[in-house]
Amino acid sequence: MSKQFVNSQAPGDFTLFVSGSSIIVSFIQEPSRELSVRLGMMRMRASRLEGMTDVVSGVNSMAFFHEGNVDRQIITDLINNTPYDVNKEMSTHELEVCYDPRVAPDLLRVLNKLGISLEEFITLNTRADHYVACYGFLPGFVYIGGGDTRLFIPRKENPVPRVMAGAVSIAEQYTGVYPSQSPGGWHVIGNTRFNMLDYIMQGKAAWEPGDRVIMKSISYDQYLKNP
Repeated sequence: MSKQFVNSQAPGDFTLFVSGSSIIVSFIQEPSRELSVRLGMMRMRASRLEGMTDVVSGVNSMAFFHEGNVDRQIITDLINNTPYDVNKEMSTHELEVCYDPRVAPDLLRVLNKLGISLEEFITLNTRADHYVACYGFLPGFVYIGGGDTRLFIPRKENPVPRVMAGAVSIAEQYTGVYPSQSPGGWHVIGNTRFNMLDYIMQGKAAWEPGDRVIMKSISYDQYLKNP
């Protein structure tokens, strides 16, 4: 049976759900780049704690898994002692995206639903202040926040059984990049040759929560030249 504890220390009030060897922390604050940076710092610090087996972060939540019963006070102190470092220098990553119906099966449908042209869509998407929110769903699947509110669209009512690797998809306020073929319920509006799993296997550091992401539009011909 889980127990719920509410913390009232500002900023960033949060609730802890404790169940044996795990604790889930839910922040009242809305998802933001600043919160993602803070969660990334918490994850790094928590992974060093003795007995901690895994730490999984979401857009405004975090789960701690321990080999024994988790000490609630240790986690509470960890959170309260991890500041919002708004001045922390983060990396910037460029993501080349091909916005073409030949690799984006939902693009025309999305344009029709939003009532905008392809040119307008690309302008809004490439000028948005995107950032890495978290990882999830699949190994190497990146949740990217900071999208333009004019492009927000609900998830599909009926997920499809197969989304191709490299699919750049949107749902609500997030953009996701599929590292491998998978079922999915987001709207595919482009495709990229970038693959986070390959990137990490090459010895490069994974994108960190809070890192900035710049969407760069490339043509279909440019896309084909970069297998």
